[in-house]
Amino acid sequence: MSQQIKCIRCGAPIQWTTSQAKCEFCGQPIVRTRQSLRDVRNVLDQINNGFRQVPLPSKKKLLAQGKILFEKQNILSDKQLKVVGKFVGKVFRRKRNIFLFMAIPISVWGYFKINYPQTAKPYYPDFPYKMPSPEETGDFVLYGREDTKEGIASLRFWCPRWRKNQSLSKCIEENSQKKRWVDIGSKKKYNDWFVVKLASSIRDGQTPSTLNHNDAAVQCKKGLIAYYQNGGLDKFYEMQSQFPSQFGYEEKEQYERRKPLSVQRKMGKLWWSSGDVDSDLESGKYLAWHRNNLSNYEERLREVSDKNYCPFREGFKHKCKNPKHRLESINTIKSLLKSSKESLALRKLWRKEHAVNYEVLLRKVCKS
Repeated sequence: MSQQIKCIRCGAPIQWTTSQAKCEFCGQPIVRTRQSLRDVRNVLDQINNGFRQVPLPSKKKLLAQGKILFEKQNILSDKQLKVVGKFVGKVFRRKRNIFLFMAIPISVWGYFKINYPQTAKPYYPDFPYKMPSPEETGDFVLYGREDTKEGIASLRFWCPRWRKNQSLSKCIEENSQKKRWVDIGSKKKYNDWFVVKLASSIRDGQTPSTLNHNDAAVQCKKGLIAYYQNGGLDKFYEMQSQFPSQFGYEEKEQYERRKPLSVQRKMGKLWWSSGDVDSDLESGKYLAWHRNNLSNYEERLREVSDKNYCPFREGFKHKCKNPKHRLESINTIKSLLKSSKESLALRKLWRKEHAVNYEVLLRKVCKS
């Protein structure tokens, strides 16, 4: 349907014909985008005018409520309260300043909500029935390394707890050598996915090796990276013969490449993970398993700390009269709670470290 708008150049009425408008009076072709920008400005002006009509708290009301709050806290003298009142009065002289005062915390909350989301709607992507296997070409491109500042921060936390018999400097040196590579030449497109070979090297100058490495399947539009097992059914049956209790139907699906080992999803600046113990995507909660584990131990500690708590069944309740049993339960849960907190802290550091690699891998695969 035709739409009559004034020419931005001469002001005469013009008629949109295609993506551009041609003025019948001055003959100047006018890009429709320019008029769209004017329409956006008009909408913003309407929003601004609407905001001016919003009844915000008056300056006197804010000052009164603030004075009551500080008086209850008993942290400022009457003289200091007067000084604060004069300053607030100057700041809130205009309604726009009140808006800014309210908007700053809302903006901060929105920034972290978008870039560092802790909860979201549960989601798990659809995968092909069987992800194909790419062929190694040797066209390796570096996408990650362990000696980044995020990697060193993880090691500074990990080494003193899990390498107590080793000096911190030695532990960091030995565990920050690996480099991660992607074989760009192996890139194979399958539906919406790009599948590539991954490799690593330890020493400078060493040729990257794909041995014992999983393949990565990348979906660029949705920011997804899924890791797939290599080896096929022959490798599965070999492992099953050695560890029969650990290799069942689910592991068989993974070796058949009908199910990924793990899935990473870009969520703002974070990368959510599902696979092994992680279940962020399915539960809709960042670091879900570790946070739930921590909450369970906190709840358990509250339970055993109750003076009426008794873990023994009927017929053995008399043992609870000995405070030693209750104290042992409390100390056990406290130890488990401490380990759970350390595990969560370490996972956060690892997630930051891995996020750097995921970002680069996503970019290398999608832009090559």
